[in-house]
Amino acid sequence: MSTRLDHLLVGVPDLEAGIDWLQAATGVRAAGAGTWEDEAAGLAFASLGGRAYLAVVGPDGSAAPAGSLGARLGAPAGPRLIGWAWTVDAGVLDGLAADARDLGLTAVVRELARRRPDGRTVVSRYLVLEGGAIGRFAAGPGRCGGTGGGGGAGGAGSGSAHLPIFVEPGRGAHPSIDAPAGLRLRSFSVADPEPDGFRKLLADLGVDVEVLEGAPGLAVVLDSPMGELTLAS
Repeated sequence: MSTRLDHLLVGVPDLEAGIDWLQAATGVRAAGAGTWEDEAAGLAFASLGGRAYLAVVGPDGSAAPAGSLGARLGAPAGPRLIGWAWTVDAGVLDGLAADARDLGLTAVVRELARRRPDGRTVVSRYLVLEGGAIGRFAAGPGRCGGTGGGGGAGGAGSGSAHLPIFVEPGRGAHPSIDAPAGLRLRSFSVADPEPDGFRKLLADLGVDVEVLEGAPGLAVVLDSPMGELTLAS
């Protein structure tokens, strides 16, 4: 199975202000990429080099349904990492969801439509684990972390936005191809209080990233025309 980091999600309470912030911090202006209408969220993309990209995500100005990503991003908070997506081959999401459930995770496969600025709609299939940035899961107690315990996942979860979202490649060009260039991914890491157990959990799901000991969270360092940018969850 071919897998890799697909994109990082940076949540902002105001999309245009978030685009301006990224440009001021890096010299790269993310391009408007449309909306996730089901999540009441607007999007802007910037390439990270290769087939990876940064997605700036904020409320789209519509009436955001309770629990949607747009509703959760409306609170005043600075730009922060809210999730990460790992790409997998087409046709494997359902089997991967079964594997995740065997590990004690709540897992749902869903389609998510992105309406592009040109009016066309691109539909992608995602596997969302409990606490993921999309999917309207409540990040609460349960077996949604990589900590200890029998059965691989074990223990009470911590909210688990540090778990990945899995995505199948959609039709058409990958978003990284025509997104504004200039950013490069220097490092990306995930933290968990029990890094060995969490690292094994990710490996069981086919994911290979750096896992550090600490409170559950994400951290990324980007190179840009204006220097280094560090972001955390």
